Amino acid sequence: MSPTQVNALVPDGVPIGAGVPVTVKNPAGESDPATVNIADVAPAILAPPGFSVAGKQHAVATFAAASDVAFVGAAGSIAGVTLRPARAGDVITLYGVGFGPVTPAVTPGTIASGTTAVGANVTVQIGTTPATLKYSGLAPGFVGLYQFNVMVPSVAAGDQALVVSVNGTPVAQNLFLTVGP
Repeated sequence: MSPTQVNALVPDGVPIGAGVPVTVKNPAGESDPATVNIADVAPAILAPPGFSVAGKQHAVATFAAASDVAFVGAAGSIAGVTLRPARAGDVITLYGVGFGPVTPAVTPGTIASGTTAVGANVTVQIGTTPATLKYSGLAPGFVGLYQFNVMVPSVAAGDQALVVSVNGTPVAQNLFLTVGP
């Protein structure tokens, strides 16, 4: 929470639909109601403005190997961030929110304590090539954060479009991932 933004998890049992009233309460009082639309899924991949390079929005991706502490990207393209391109066969980790229920169920607002599986059909493409999902569930140790471990397919070097789809519908983000030779 900040003066200009509130991040919240939708509790179980809220009906899906438009115009659901939301108020924010704190010791100083209560806000006027605002209305929001509730959907069964509202997915997005972590891609902050600081990962925009040369007019292209890159997803935040890390290498799944604990010994590899770099982010996926072109070396030197973001000041102060250790980056290297992904290569075919690398397993990278993407993060997101809003991908819906998981199995076993985890109550919204609860720290995920083990591995889960996203109930929706999540697919990932790098360029036009499907990637293999090694894990698709909540990130253990976090609240409401989804983790996707993805094996990078063989694609041309350079900035490749990253397309994440849920039940056949692409996430509404225009994202890129840097792949090396």
